[in-house]
Amino acid sequence: MSHLDRLTVLVQGMSLSANAVASGGTLWLDDAGGQIIFDLGGVAQRGGVHLHLNLGDPGTALMLALPDRMAVDLTMAPDLRALVQVLIGEVTATRCAGGFAVDRLCELILVHVLRAQLETGDVALGPLAGLAHRQLAPVLVAIHDQPGRIWRADDFATMAGMSRSAFMATFHKTVGQSPMAYLKDWRMGLARAALGRGDRVNVVARRSGYQTAEAFTRAYTQAFGHAPAEARPR
Repeated sequence: MSHLDRLTVLVQGMSLSANAVASGGTLWLDDAGGQIIFDLGGVAQRGGVHLHLNLGDPGTALMLALPDRMAVDLTMAPDLRALVQVLIGEVTATRCAGGFAVDRLCELILVHVLRAQLETGDVALGPLAGLAHRQLAPVLVAIHDQPGRIWRADDFATMAGMSRSAFMATFHKTVGQSPMAYLKDWRMGLARAALGRGDRVNVVARRSGYQTAEAFTRAYTQAFGHAPAEARPR
């Protein structure tokens, strides 16, 4: 696959925070065993270093795309292993600006883990699986980069270089839903995050590809069970 930046739109603006925990962390580091595991439900492995990651609002681009679990063999990823060793050093020692360093290192490590998933194709279902697919990746990048554009399924099929029927079947099998359903979910997730930041409903509606605030309000209410105005800070 020629170079296609499949991750920047997902991670830009990421600002996570991390805290060391005794067990069940979101991120588990085992330098001795050569493994790193990310699990939104908490990692069950004993030993190693456990960190709980606060990844922010569930409507952010990153959270919309993250799979529930990712694992990387550090023996096959020397750059990532070097970062893990630095992170373990920051977690286990008391140093100036240690908390800041841990947070930023976790962000960088998460980027490397996501890259590894794209390279290996280990994620079987979901947006990352689509981004790892040679023909589907341009479609997902287009959705992520231009959520407000008026898209048609035929546009996506042409972009993927597939017949419409083959594209629809491949997309659903790989991502887990139809392309138009994914587009709507992506728009709604970003819209909820924007409303939570205080953006005006009509502005978010246009940004989300809706020609009127009324149409956007209907779609948003159907998705979340309440009007978009209720999602804005009071």
